[in-house]
Amino acid sequence: MSRRAVFIIPAFVLICLLSMAAAAQKAPASTQGAPLKGVDVKLGKAPGGQIASRTVDSDGKFDFGVLPAGSYYLTFSPHEKLKGHTPENNSVKPFMVVINGAIGGMIRQAWDLKAGRVFDPFAKSASKPEGPEQISLESDGVHPLTGVCLTVVKSKSNITNN
Repeated sequence: MSRRAVFIIPAFVLICLLSMAAAAQKAPASTQGAPLKGVDVKLGKAPGGQIASRTVDSDGKFDFGVLPAGSYYLTFSPHEKLKGHTPENNSVKPFMVVINGAIGGMIRQAWDLKAGRVFDPFAKSASKPEGPEQISLESDGVHPLTGVCLTVVKSKSNITNN
C-alpha cells in the first residue's frame, strides 16, 4: 500500500465522522412515544378503490394480513369516537406510523390527523403540513401488512444551530 493511500483512508474516515456529527447537531431529536389508539386505517388498491379498513387497537397496532402482490396505499383518520375532540387532545395530534410487510422493508412516516396527510416532523415551521395524502407501498404477496401508530415525542436539546 502506498503512503498516499495510508493518508487518504484515515482522512476520509475522519471527514465522514465530522460530517455525521455536524448533521446530528442540526437535526432535532424525535422519538416514538406511547401507542396511539382510536385511529382508522384505510387500505386501498392502486389503482382502484378502498379494500379494507381497520381501527388500531389499544397497543396502537393494525393488521391487514397477507395481501396479493401489487400496489397499495394507506390513509389514516380519527375514529368516530375522536371526531368531536379538539386538535389539542392528545388522541388527534400528529403521530408516527411504522409499517411492516412492504417490499423494500419497513416504512416510517409521520401523519397529521387534522390535515390528513404525511408531514415532516423535523420541519422548522409549524405551519400547514405539506406531504402526500396517502402512504404508498408495494406488497410481495407473501408477508403480512402490519403496523403500529405511535405518538411523536420531540426531545429538547441544549445544542443551538448557529
